[in-house]
Amino acid sequence: MISGLLILVMLFSSSFGVFAANNTKKDESRTSSAEDTSIISTINAEQLTKQNLTTDEKEKIKNDYNYLTKCKVDVDLINDIEVVKDGKNVYKIEYPNNIKESITIEYKDGTYIMDVSQGKNKSNNLVITDKDIYLDGNKIEVQRENVVVSKEEASAQDTIIPMADRDRINTLNCPYGSSADYNDMQYVESNFNVPLTTMLKNITVTTLSSILGYVVFVGMTGAVASGIASGILTSFSGSTSDGLSYKNYVYYHKDGHYIQAVGGFVEKNNVRWYEKINYGGSSTVIPTYSIIKYY
Repeated sequence: MISGLLILVMLFSSSFGVFAANNTKKDESRTSSAEDTSIISTINAEQLTKQNLTTDEKEKIKNDYNYLTKCKVDVDLINDIEVVKDGKNVYKIEYPNNIKESITIEYKDGTYIMDVSQGKNKSNNLVITDKDIYLDGNKIEVQRENVVVSKEEASAQDTIIPMADRDRINTLNCPYGSSADYNDMQYVESNFNVPLTTMLKNITVTTLSSILGYVVFVGMTGAVASGIASGILTSFSGSTSDGLSYKNYVYYHKDGHYIQAVGGFVEKNNVRWYEKINYGGSSTVIPTYSIIKYY
C-alpha cells in the first residue's frame, strides 16, 4: 500500500486538485491532461459569436482558446465571444452565482498577457511567463512549509512510481461509499502563504483561477482551479486580505487506500482555506476526492 508520505513526495507539485462545491457544471478533472489543447469547434464558435466567421477569425479563436486553457481558464464556461478584427477578441464567461467576466488574451514572445474585468468594479492584468506570474505588475511568489509525516504512516511495501506512470482524477462526487466512510486521517498538506499582492475583493474569479492553477497547484486544470477560485471568493467576499493559506487534511477510506471497485487509490481532501496568510481570518472548507491510478 502506497502511503501518504510517498504520494506527497511524488505529487506535491500538482497537489490535491480541489473543486469548489458551488460549481455543479463539472466535477471531474484529470491532472494528467491539464496541458491538453482545447480547440473550439467551428459550429460552437459561430454559435458563440452569433455570426459567420472567416478562416482567419476561426483560427484566431482557436488559438485564443488554447492560450486560455494554458492559463487555467475553464473555456467551457465561455458563453459569448466578441470578435474584434484589428484587436483582441473579448471572451465572456459566466461563473456560479451569476458572476460574469470578460477576458482578452494574447501570446507574445513566450508570454501570455491576459486582461480580465468583472463589470465596472474589478479589473486585473495577468502576465504569465514560463516561470513566473505577475498580477497587476506584482510578482506572485508562493511559499510552502514542509509536511511532516510520522514513520508509522509509511509502509514497508511502499515503492516510488514515476510520475509519468500515474493518472490523477479530481472530483466533487464521492467515488466510493459515503463521505463519512473516509475517517482514516493520513497527513496534512499545508501552505502558510499564498500571496496575491492584491486584495481579495479586487480579484476576479478568472485571475485567481490562473494563479491557483499556474503557481499554487501546478498541473491543475482550469475547471478545477476556477471551481476553487469561485468558492474562495464567494466565501471571502469583500475581504481586504491580500493573501491566503490552507490546510489539506487527507483521509483514506475505512477499507483502505486502494479501492478495488474503483481501480485506484482514493483520497478525501478536506481542505480548509483561510482568508489570510499564516492561517488567519475566517475560513471555509471545500472537500473533494482524488483517484490516483498507476500504470
